[in-house]
Amino acid sequence: MAPFDLRRLRSGEPEWLFAAMGAVPFTLIGAFTTWFGITDLLTAPRVQAQVLGAVFAVAGLTLLGAAACLAVRTWRRTAARASAVLAGVAGFLVGAYLFLMQIRAPQRLDVPKASLWAAIAVASVGACLSAWHGTRSTAARQAEVGPLVKPLVSGVSVLALLGGGLQWWYEQQYLPGEVGATLTIQTEIEEQVRPAEAIPEGQLPDGLAYPRVFAAEYRIKNPSETRVQILASIYSVVRLPVEPRDPPAPEATTEELSMDSACWYEQLSPVQDPECTSSPEALWVRQYKEFHNDDVQAQDDWAISRYRQFALGERAEVLELGKAVPDGTYLEPEEEYASSFLVYVPNAKELNEDQLELRVGLSVAKGERLILDEETHRPEQVAHARESVGESQDRADTRRPRGFPDRYEVTEWRVGSQGAISELTLGTQSVNVIRVLSERYREQVFEYPYLVVCLSGSDRLAGTDEDDVIRQDPTVVCPGVWYEPDEEPHRGMAEYGRRMADYYGVTGVQATRMVSLLPPEEPSAGAVDQAPVSTRAIALPPEPGVVSACTEVFARADETLQYAANVESALAEHTAVMDRLVDGELSVDEAMREGLPSLVRGARESGSYAQELQDYQAVKDECGGSAAQLAPTRNAPCLDRVPEIDRTLTHAQAIVNALAEHTQVMDDLHEGRIQPGEAVARGRASLETGRRESPQFDANRAQYDGMKASCA
Repeated sequence: MAPFDLRRLRSGEPEWLFAAMGAVPFTLIGAFTTWFGITDLLTAPRVQAQVLGAVFAVAGLTLLGAAACLAVRTWRRTAARASAVLAGVAGFLVGAYLFLMQIRAPQRLDVPKASLWAAIAVASVGACLSAWHGTRSTAARQAEVGPLVKPLVSGVSVLALLGGGLQWWYEQQYLPGEVGATLTIQTEIEEQVRPAEAIPEGQLPDGLAYPRVFAAEYRIKNPSETRVQILASIYSVVRLPVEPRDPPAPEATTEELSMDSACWYEQLSPVQDPECTSSPEALWVRQYKEFHNDDVQAQDDWAISRYRQFALGERAEVLELGKAVPDGTYLEPEEEYASSFLVYVPNAKELNEDQLELRVGLSVAKGERLILDEETHRPEQVAHARESVGESQDRADTRRPRGFPDRYEVTEWRVGSQGAISELTLGTQSVNVIRVLSERYREQVFEYPYLVVCLSGSDRLAGTDEDDVIRQDPTVVCPGVWYEPDEEPHRGMAEYGRRMADYYGVTGVQATRMVSLLPPEEPSAGAVDQAPVSTRAIALPPEPGVVSACTEVFARADETLQYAANVESALAEHTAVMDRLVDGELSVDEAMREGLPSLVRGARESGSYAQELQDYQAVKDECGGSAAQLAPTRNAPCLDRVPEIDRTLTHAQAIVNALAEHTQVMDDLHEGRIQPGEAVARGRASLETGRRESPQFDANRAQYDGMKASCA
């Protein structure tokens, strides 16, 4: 075998030039294709991507093999043409596939990338022609390997067809027909009866009443035949104030009455003519074509009432708030997730006309395309959002202002890779989750939580500074949600987010249940036939997420308390020996000999106790974090165990310290630094500490153990 020799090129053999023009493109394209193919074959998360990686790996090896045949003289004379044809076909298919995937990608066409993939296809064909021309002097010998070409071409073609067929079936048949996300949400909220014996007397100031108690419950079920991923969720219970709407004046003219009726109806949907701009209700009227078709404010989505209206102002109050399910939760076919909790409402007559709303919102991804990988920006709460461009424009407009977030929480998740080859055309994305906690209409701010989920380019929030606009303006995180931006790059980002949401099948599901706070009328003295109001009491366990988070904390606490109990036992055993010494039943030497094992065991258990205590302190805050505190009443059976643990550990630490102090006294006695009488006097204090703390330790530990069943 003779290597490629540039000196022979200069000596007048132009065929070497054409061979080199074929070998170089085959080498570059082959290395590129093989690298990405093997990467997906070994690391892609789905079988479809692994099969595609295998096809790319075979194509890349074919290209590298053709380059080797062109570079080595012996192979070039016998197999260059056959390998060049195979490599040209393989390179053309690789370039054509990437080009087609690029122009079909949901984002805007990336012209430089599409040009690169087209260049790969053209370069592969050109390299094949160059290699063919560069081996014309050995054409007779090249024909001898013709019988090998057919099976090789057939094998590569069959493999490529299988990979393409699998991808077509997966994207065109399996995903649309089988992976459509379907979730149902059922919500219930009902007032409960507080047992008389549960109302302690004399604990509230005069004039105050115990709050009314409502039981809220929601059930999320997956009735489809495939599992569904919940990207993000939120639930809230909001007290919505209701105020009377002023009717027309008695002396109103027929024209004024007609105008009042027209303006009232036109709150329901956009209107053609701006005839209500002078009406007191003008701020609630939407004009026809006033907003962009995709604007969520284009049409009202609530009912209208002639004589009452929601007063979403300072009196609106969020009573309960949290995640309905943890982010990234999967529900298997027919699986159901249920949760229930208590809601406490102020017991005041001025609130009796208000309504209580339980709302559950989910953002769901269809199929297996979108996989949440990791949080690239941990949940961050912004107390006051920066004024956006759309909000600034609304200030100069006399129409009804649009609502914009005031306080919100934002989280960024990186979308898991579908494979290295897919990233070549699709790029990488992030899922941005915004939980709006309060919204403002110009200067008016009211609490009304809701969920917004959008997709964007990867890691837009990660690594940014607190002063960056994107960290303070949610309309920059999710452009196109609250208003349609006119300026670039936000307009392009909004379109990108909508296209990616369609590609991944991201959709929203929401359920709402409202009840009136007007209490049922009490039966009058003569109403003997009136049926009593039926109520029911529900035992509401803590939230599953809180139970799961607290379980690890309780496990660490159990280990710590067990070692403390072992120290307590060792100290009690040693105390019994010292009591016999004081009573004259044992000599000093006998007491030293019999009391030594318990001291040694106590010292060993004290060391284990210290290590376990450190481990417990490291995870303690996981039980009682922000998520648990969103529903403190419901989660109290879990949260209340942590203070009980701390109280128990206070007595445990006193026992451990008492053992350490007495051990030091006995060491001084053993080394002869003190006399027996002095040892008895100095050791008495630590023994008394052990006697005093031991019953309190046992009582607190029993109290803690008794609370175990309530947090499960």
